[in-house]
Amino acid sequence: MNERHFLWPVLILVSLGALVVVAGLSWWRALLPPWLEPAALELPAQAPAPSLPPATTAQPVRQTAQVYWLASDGSPVSKPLKVKAKSDQVTLAQALETLLQGPTDPNLTSAIPQGTRLLNLQVKGDNIYLDLSSDFERGGGSASMLGRMTQVVYTATSVQPKANLWLSVEGQPLDLLGGEGLEIPQPATRQDFGDRN
Repeated sequence: MNERHFLWPVLILVSLGALVVVAGLSWWRALLPPWLEPAALELPAQAPAPSLPPATTAQPVRQTAQVYWLASDGSPVSKPLKVKAKSDQVTLAQALETLLQGPTDPNLTSAIPQGTRLLNLQVKGDNIYLDLSSDFERGGGSASMLGRMTQVVYTATSVQPKANLWLSVEGQPLDLLGGEGLEIPQPATRQDFGDRN
C-alpha cells in the first residue's frame, strides 16, 4: 500500500476529531447558566489593605509616688519619689524598693527589717498583690509590727490610695505578723491602719 494512501485516512480522522471536540465545547458552553460562565467565576480583584499608622509604644511618664517612713513618735511621714515609668506597677516597684533600702534622712526611721526583699508585685485594677521575703516577719514588738505594716500599706497604695493590698510572705498570705500576732486583714487598706480619708 502506498504511503500517501495511508496518510489521507489518518488526516481525515484527526480533522474530524478536532471538529467534534470544538463543537462539543461550544455546545457545552451554550448550555451553562450565566452565573457559571467562566467570567463569573473570576474572583474580584482585592482592594489594597488600608495602611495603618505605625505602632506606638507607651512612653515613660513622670509620676510621683510617696514613700512612707516613721517619725520619732512612730507616726508615718511621706516623702515624694519622682519616677519615670510606663505603668503604676513600675512606679510602685521603685517606691517599694526605695522603702526596703531604708531612709537616708537621719530624722526618719523604718520598722521594716533590713534585708527584706521585694519578691513580686502585680497591680490589677484596684488590687495590688505584694510578696515580700521572710525577713519582713523578723523581730520587733507590736509597735514595730504596726509601723512596718503602715509603711508598706501606705507606700504600696500611694498611687491609688483607695486600692486593696493583698500581702504575702514567700508566696503565702500573711494573716498574723510577729510573736504577739498582729492580725493582718486580706486585703489591707489604708483605713485598716489609721487613714480615715
